Amino acid sequence: MRKAVLILGTGALVWSCSGDDTASPVDQQDAGADGQQDSGAITADGSTDAPELDAGTDAELDAGTDAELDAGPDAELDASADAEVDAGTDAEVDAGTDAGDGGSPCDPSLGQVCDGGPYNFAFITSQKFVPGTLTPEQADAKCEELAHAAGLTGSYVAWRSSSTSDVRDRLGSASGWLRTDGRPFALDATALYAGDIKYPLVVDELGQLTTGDIVPTGTEADGRAASATCNDWTDATEGAHAFGGASFAGDDRWTIGFQLSCDEPARLYCLGIDHATPITLPPPPTNARRAFITKGSLAGNAGRDAADALCASEASSNGLTGTYVALMATSTEPAASRFDGTKPVWFRTDGLPLWTAAADLLAGKTPLLPLNRHADAAVAGLTVFAWTGAVDPSKAADANCDDWQLDSADGGYAFPGYLIDWFRSGVSKCTANRNVYCLEQ
Repeated sequence: MRKAVLILGTGALVWSCSGDDTASPVDQQDAGADGQQDSGAITADGSTDAPELDAGTDAELDAGTDAELDAGPDAELDASADAEVDAGTDAEVDAGTDAGDGGSPCDPSLGQVCDGGPYNFAFITSQKFVPGTLTPEQADAKCEELAHAAGLTGSYVAWRSSSTSDVRDRLGSASGWLRTDGRPFALDATALYAGDIKYPLVVDELGQLTTGDIVPTGTEADGRAASATCNDWTDATEGAHAFGGASFAGDDRWTIGFQLSCDEPARLYCLGIDHATPITLPPPPTNARRAFITKGSLAGNAGRDAADALCASEASSNGLTGTYVALMATSTEPAASRFDGTKPVWFRTDGLPLWTAAADLLAGKTPLLPLNRHADAAVAGLTVFAWTGAVDPSKAADANCDDWQLDSADGGYAFPGYLIDWFRSGVSKCTANRNVYCLEQ
């Protein structure tokens, strides 16, 4: 059993969460005595088989009411082996090259970066290590060892800091990171230190999707040491702790926001340091539909028509054309049924596709990245939650304020910053004010 505690920044305890450490298909290969894994060569092209992160309905993230995180025992985060693993294929660090081992060509419509470079790779390790036994320099060596074993060239450092080693100093002038599936992780160093994460770092050095993990980093969002670091990564006792982040987060909580025990094996984040080329995203297709989360909020009993009006208002005020409605379920109508799955896929307002096809939403599939961008492309903050009403968009409502009318009822809501439970994070009274997911019809 793994124990992690969610915190706000590095301050007060908010809720605790425990994850099932059942081994995933990736974890079950961790058979080496030194935690290493034999693997074939891989470079990062981007397969057209986009990985899916399916955390199941057990992966509950209870974020409380009124945009406050709730310290109750219901706030469980299950990062078990429910996630599907998608084996990556060949590609090179230079975007757009198809490295000829049978891999599919790079496809920008799937969010892959196919031009420019060379860029650095970033990945989460396929292996787990006891946090209190690896200093930043030792963790750097593990990153480089795993990268080279997977056929990734260049130099790598672990995203881990101590009182004597800030990771931003070890990164030097490096900038621009792709995941090993060819999708962007951080466009440049400025974005990295601002928590402007594109596709969460859930893909390992082998191009395989990992389960959702809490990763000990000892590092604040700006790349400097946090106050909890397993006593500079030398203390592996149960009572020692480190701050860390969620691999499935699309904001600065990828690195900070959780407290972990230093004796429980965990993965590492690894970032390449050889290149300093910022990533430029291609424009979305001209027929792409847009999706965003509102800045404004409303009570759950305000009605779905009011939510639609809020979507339309914010889209219009930010120059988005088309018709936008709320992704909210009723007792007879799944949220996704409001949309045509045969039309083009939705892109976030920062220019990245949320699914590989629009039909994925109607099937209730988890998006490729969090829907945590506002209509103006700004990153949604910690206190932003979205009314949804159902456990996933393909299902009718099970908690929707009596069809968004009754203040004494309960309504289901989502936390947009995470992939896990992107559509159902908790249930609260309908008098609470929450935001709205808005999709173009």
